[in-house]
Amino acid sequence: EFVVGIIHTNYVEYASGHYSGLWSAPAIKMMSSAMVRAYCHVVIRLSNTLQSFAQEKERTSNVHGVRAEFLEEGLRRSNSTQNNNTGQEQQTG
Repeated sequence: EFVVGIIHTNYVEYASGHYSGLWSAPAIKMMSSAMVRAYCHVVIRLSNTLQSFAQEKERTSNVHGVRAEFLEEGLRRSNSTQNNNTGQEQQTG
């Protein structure tokens, strides 16, 4: 199997801001790096502001995935809005 990890949240930064961050942030960084190195062949970071895990495996790319239900709902709402606007234009025209 080929595993691609997508990194989307900087948990080390969150932990650093917590009252226990002095010891939890380094632990989170170490464990996260170990898991990424052990289980991912390639790592995609959504932004360069995220922490580094395994530089030799990392790429930065904007990745978005949208479920079909969201696209269908957007199309439904768009059609509904267009139909409402057309009806209003006919009433005022």
